[in-house]
Amino acid sequence: DFKIIYHFIDSSYYGNDYSFIIVRFYYKICELLNIQPTVDWTHVRANEYVRELNNLLNECNDNFVFVIDGLNQLDAGGDAYNLQWFPKLDSRTKVICSTNNDIYEIISALQNKSADIYNIPAFPDFLSLKVAVNEYLRPYRKVLEDNQIKKIFDNKTFENPLLLFSLLEELRLWGIYEELDERLDYYILSPDQDAFLEKMFMRLEQDIALFNDNRIGEVFLLLSMSRNGVIDSDIADILGISRVAVSSILYKCHRFISIYGGHSSISHSLITNYIKKRYNSCLECVQNKYKTYLTNKLLNASREMYANIVHDMGYFYFHSSLNNELYDLCTNPNAFIVFSIYSEIEDLTYWKHLFRNGYTMEGLLNRLNELPMAIKESATPIILYRARGICINAHNNNELKRVIDFSDSYLKPIFDCKEDRLWLYCHSLSYYIRINNLDKAKEISDLILENSDNSPLYANYRILAYQYKAQALLNIDFNQSIDCLRKSAELSVKENC
Repeated sequence: DFKIIYHFIDSSYYGNDYSFIIVRFYYKICELLNIQPTVDWTHVRANEYVRELNNLLNECNDNFVFVIDGLNQLDAGGDAYNLQWFPKLDSRTKVICSTNNDIYEIISALQNKSADIYNIPAFPDFLSLKVAVNEYLRPYRKVLEDNQIKKIFDNKTFENPLLLFSLLEELRLWGIYEELDERLDYYILSPDQDAFLEKMFMRLEQDIALFNDNRIGEVFLLLSMSRNGVIDSDIADILGISRVAVSSILYKCHRFISIYGGHSSISHSLITNYIKKRYNSCLECVQNKYKTYLTNKLLNASREMYANIVHDMGYFYFHSSLNNELYDLCTNPNAFIVFSIYSEIEDLTYWKHLFRNGYTMEGLLNRLNELPMAIKESATPIILYRARGICINAHNNNELKRVIDFSDSYLKPIFDCKEDRLWLYCHSLSYYIRINNLDKAKEISDLILENSDNSPLYANYRILAYQYKAQALLNIDFNQSIDCLRKSAELSVKENC
């Protein structure tokens, strides 16, 4: 007897951010079991979300199946693709998820979880497609003949449910029955999904232009840039078009739009990607209009609204690859405090992106000097967190060396926490092994062993130190190298590491 909770991951911010998925699961469980939520999520850090959800699952002793539809539409920020945020799986908790094959990291994460993976076509046979077509058209008192449905079945483009139902909507709107075959062939002969979408958007543009100023491209581009959608009046003000035109565009394109609290956003990444290609010529213009709008909004923001606007700007700059603007935002002292308090995962994602594109942390450090001493002191562990994340994701020795140099020069003198100090030593050790500086590797290994005790808390650090020291001693003192490997193995067994 399992209770089923379903979530479709659309491409809006509130749809594809995994922390919001976890929060939604939490409240849905409370609703199903008629219990009062006890967690104030405004005071829970993002990396603790899974723990709170699992605590609730452990307490309620009920059986649940979480259906997560569309993993490929997850936002890439933080650690979304490693799927470590999944609810804890056991005999009482199961997860069924769907994805396409586009994102290797998701497929790999599923394999690492020993998941049963099946390649399932959307419509495995003609009959299942016929049922779906008839169910969609029945409320409109319309029907397609078997030979017409067969044409759809033979075109692989329409295995995608979004494109199939878009095709059916196009046919439903075509009012001349005698020309239906010709109209169907017009769409069916599209060689790929972009060709079909081009014909569909041409029809939408012509339809909208009959009644209003046709700015469909600008509206869709703006929606693709927003973090959690834009209300109709703001769309009109930002783009300088009438609210009637905005309402008409959103109504005509409703099947591609998600609305949360009056904020409209694009619901499918496939549409977002196509929009950026089709309307690329006006992309920069819309970016500049949106940037001006957010900048003015930030200048006049109340204290309560400031954090939301900073998040909107970070999302926009990151996803639009406006790296200079993103760097200025991340090194802005006030914005830094917002990210540090409310969204360490987003901020870490931004810093990784900037670091890989040639930026350094010196700008952040210089800006921090402008802050009061109390804020600088509280910011130190947050800077450490940024360095840690970047270090883990360093792609080559040069990147790693830059972080180690930064850590040695700035972080090392002010470390108070033993675990943070051991973390720094371990990454330094990793770097020296990678560049084959075995003398330095042995020196760092000894530092780790000297600065850690036999507590289980430090077991992983000691195991790593023994392993790397064994590698450093292999061609110097073979017996001592073997002894280090033995200690590493014994400690691994003892602590189950």
